[in-house]
Amino acid sequence: MMATLHGWLERNARKYVNKEALVTDHVRVSYEEWNQTCNQLAHLLLTYGVSYGDHVGIIADTNEHFVYAYFSLLKIGAVAVPISCHLTTEETISLLDQFDVRFLLCEDRVYTSLQRSSVTLPATFYSIEDLLLRAHVFSDENLELTISNQTTCAIMVTEDKSECLNGVVVTHEQVMAVATSFAYEFQVTSADSVLSTMPLSHSTSLHCFFLAGLYAGSSHHLHPFSPARFVQVIQEEQPTITYADLRCYSEMAHHYDADALPDRFPSINIFAYGGGRMTTSTYEKIRRLFPVERLYHVYGVTEMGANGTILRPYEHAEKMGSIGREAVISMEMTVVNDEGKETRAHEYGELMLRGDSMSTYYKEIFPFSFEKPWFATGEIGYRDEDDYVFIVDRKKNVITLNGMDVYPREIEEVLAAHPHIVAASVVSISHNEKDNKLKAVLVTKEGITVTQQAMQTYVSTYLAPHQQPSIFRFVAALPRNENGEVLKAFVKEL
Repeated sequence: MMATLHGWLERNARKYVNKEALVTDHVRVSYEEWNQTCNQLAHLLLTYGVSYGDHVGIIADTNEHFVYAYFSLLKIGAVAVPISCHLTTEETISLLDQFDVRFLLCEDRVYTSLQRSSVTLPATFYSIEDLLLRAHVFSDENLELTISNQTTCAIMVTEDKSECLNGVVVTHEQVMAVATSFAYEFQVTSADSVLSTMPLSHSTSLHCFFLAGLYAGSSHHLHPFSPARFVQVIQEEQPTITYADLRCYSEMAHHYDADALPDRFPSINIFAYGGGRMTTSTYEKIRRLFPVERLYHVYGVTEMGANGTILRPYEHAEKMGSIGREAVISMEMTVVNDEGKETRAHEYGELMLRGDSMSTYYKEIFPFSFEKPWFATGEIGYRDEDDYVFIVDRKKNVITLNGMDVYPREIEEVLAAHPHIVAASVVSISHNEKDNKLKAVLVTKEGITVTQQAMQTYVSTYLAPHQQPSIFRFVAALPRNENGEVLKAFVKEL
């Protein structure tokens, strides 16, 4: 039988029978118990009409409910559609309809909200907690179904280059290429314990870390992120690997004084972060609390299963903000100009990726048609003289001002380096290239007031004339999605 994702779980259930494998706020179970629960749930779902190829949504927090639902669907040959648990009912219904979801497995709180909704759902929905109660009378034996590694296993929701939510269709083989690559790059073994705090509806947390740990037979700790819980779990459970968005590390640095956590988390060998570019000011804040000699930056895109690049701890000092010099073991990357030719050092171009984990197509648009095939990420970047790649901004965010290209991220990093500024976002407030103006929306440190005049003086010192915002707005927080990405369309309205 060809290897599959659920095959990894079944192998571990035989290999590590009594090893503690899954720990959440509600359960502590072995690989055998984890696999048996998924088998029971899969047998129950078959009686409810869930079958091979069906699109089935999952809405659950970072806990055992997501894991049980995900693997029970894989065992059936159904297609899992992980959906953020932070969407509104209307947004959820829109995604269910867009991705032809027939069934929805969700946690009780979501189930109750959907029941109360006056809108008719396009899918039959069930409470995961209720299903698990019903499933315990069903067989806990593995299902004897023929499922190959070429079978579609999931549709991962992402924002495509047109800024619309779309679904990246992935097979077992493609996801396994991601997990095995990261297991290799981080040397993950069965002795490791992986702490997952980010939503498992995200490719990076699910494919790169959770499933890499599954491949290696590691233990797993699943807990939704909060600064206090993050510290508590590390101190009590002693995990060895964790991944979080950069904003979470920044939040930790704001939340805790270094003196309050003098041990600096000795059990963790790998602190991985993604979801943003590390700036010098952010690095200085984080290094007071976290051991930077164990800090890794991972970069990837959903269309590649979140596979991509790694910047290692020893590279941070000289190559801060880079995504790395080369792609992970199963990947390649390059930067090309508008003619498709590789750029010279410090020449801006578009970042391209290719490798074993590249998805075949989007659910709603069209099959990828790349000449080599390369995936065009929509990221503008460059290689430096040492071949390290730096991302400047997203192609869609570039502003043309008086015939010159302006990259908002470069301006935002200068603004965020101001001692009284916590976060910054820069947008254009006109769609007319001739009268474009730059607006900076800023979040100041609590209790501190900064004037527009002070900011104008600051930017005139550190930015070229065409990069200087003419309008400044001060807000309590920037609008963000659950990945921590700033929602530029909403920023324009502030």
